[in-house]
Amino acid sequence: MKVVTLTKSLIFGAVSVALVASASGAPRADELLSYEQVWTKVRGESAGARGADEELAAARKAADRASRHWWPRGFADARAYTTDDAGLLLFSKLGSRSLSGSDLSPFAMNFPDGQVYQKATLGAELPLFEGGAKVAESRFRQKMVRGREFEKEALLLSEYAETAGLYGALLISDQQEKELLPIQTLVASTIARYELGAKGNPVGYSGLLGLKNLSHRIEGELEMIRARRDGARKALAEKAELPAGWQPSGASIPDFVADFLERGRYGRNGALETSYAVSAQQVMADGLEELKSAERARFLPRIALFAEGSYVSGNSVNATAGTAGGFLQWELFSAPSFGAVGQAELTAAAARSRAEAARVRAASDFAKAERVSRALRDQMRLADRSLALLEEQSEAARKLFLNGSINALQLTEVFSRTVDLISAKAQMKEQYLNVNAQVIQLVPFEIPVVADGGSV
Repeated sequence: MKVVTLTKSLIFGAVSVALVASASGAPRADELLSYEQVWTKVRGESAGARGADEELAAARKAADRASRHWWPRGFADARAYTTDDAGLLLFSKLGSRSLSGSDLSPFAMNFPDGQVYQKATLGAELPLFEGGAKVAESRFRQKMVRGREFEKEALLLSEYAETAGLYGALLISDQQEKELLPIQTLVASTIARYELGAKGNPVGYSGLLGLKNLSHRIEGELEMIRARRDGARKALAEKAELPAGWQPSGASIPDFVADFLERGRYGRNGALETSYAVSAQQVMADGLEELKSAERARFLPRIALFAEGSYVSGNSVNATAGTAGGFLQWELFSAPSFGAVGQAELTAAAARSRAEAARVRAASDFAKAERVSRALRDQMRLADRSLALLEEQSEAARKLFLNGSINALQLTEVFSRTVDLISAKAQMKEQYLNVNAQVIQLVPFEIPVVADGGSV
């Protein structure tokens, strides 16, 4: 009779839990969001991604400007003035081709009347040789574009990994809660039906206290799960505007990692030797190498062709003039220029050393994280098997408890081991998720492309 009554209580408790979960807002089909959908929203609303896009666009503009260094330079100058300056008046009359003999008298030259002139000049300059400075700057700007592209990929990958960690935390919380609720129901039903828990029965009372402590522990675990879930939800809500009451689409953590944190690990960018962040440092170091050539150009001549035409008007007389030729400019001495090449060489060497150190560190971290990931994956498989065995043992222990073969303390011990394993398995999943989120930032990971409809 007791067995039938307890079985009915367990069924009633399980149904009650299901009804409570439904009333508290169980996810409807239209509230389920896959990770692809969440990432699409985060990517579209990311301020960091917008900033990276703008920096890349600015770098491309700078490279485009630098690539036009060999284009001819055109200039124009126009001015109108009134003056009684003797020297300026003389040359203005020469420019307008209006100089007469009377203008050369001592009195006229020393005490000229003020006059009004207009002058317009149009010229062009074509560089032939600049010592290689502009060529080196153009190559440097191209390297900077490539570096910005790598920096953008690194930033997006960091956002992707962080978003995956938050979404995975929701999956872990839901799975852990799903595994703990049946145990909570069993413990609560056992306490409610326990008839030997009077203080006059020390063994029975001790068993009752053990069951109550276990119930409190499970409730504490569930509270922590809810807190972690709320924290992950708030963090995702800060990244993107997501619908209220949305739920993650159910997937196991190993499957989630395999789909979103492993599948693109060796994609189209597999030719790169290291992560995007390290590649950005390497390209920046290469760019600084180009600046050494620009510094050397300080000590080389500059050769160019030029042409200039002018129009001068004054005293109702107009005239034009033209000049064409070439020039050579050579800085023979400049104290600040001494040591510039050596400084550029040291700067480039320091950047290259930092990039190499980052590459070695990334390779070491990657190998270490890969080993940890494999170990955690194996541990999770063992934990799944152990949990299945413990669930079977719990069912057997419950039957033994019902027929009086074991006491409440022994049943509590079995339930406690199950709770311990569920918590340990959740921690393994969290570590496995975090390690793989770290790993993808140490390699040229290809973020899965999201197609229309949210599929990869």
